Amino acid sequence: MMGTLVYAMLLFFFVSGCAGPAALSEQEKEKLDPFLQQLVEGKPVNEAKLNISVNNDGTKLYGVIISIKPKVKESDLGIHCNTIQPGLATARLTLEEIKGIVKLDAVIRVESGSKSTINN
Repeated sequence: MMGTLVYAMLLFFFVSGCAGPAALSEQEKEKLDPFLQQLVEGKPVNEAKLNISVNNDGTKLYGVIISIKPKVKESDLGIHCNTIQPGLATARLTLEEIKGIVKLDAVIRVESGSKSTINN
């Protein structure tokens, strides 16, 4: 059952163009904060202000905070969430995954996470 759901979601992303380099609509771009808008448009961004990690394969993962509609589950988003609760999720996503989730009706807004530092 879970495998079927995963395949269905992958098929949805492939058919809808979420997994490809398709341009975002203005409505989809408006779901992104200014840093992420610049990032998806390929414009220079001060990455020092963003929460970024790098996978073993060199892929950048961006820490994001996702505002979602009530009663949305992780499986509805098609991504792995670090945390999820009613109305809010956090995740570390690739640029392509960010482009994909803003196409979902369940997603209201995606904001870049900031780096936290401890001052002693």
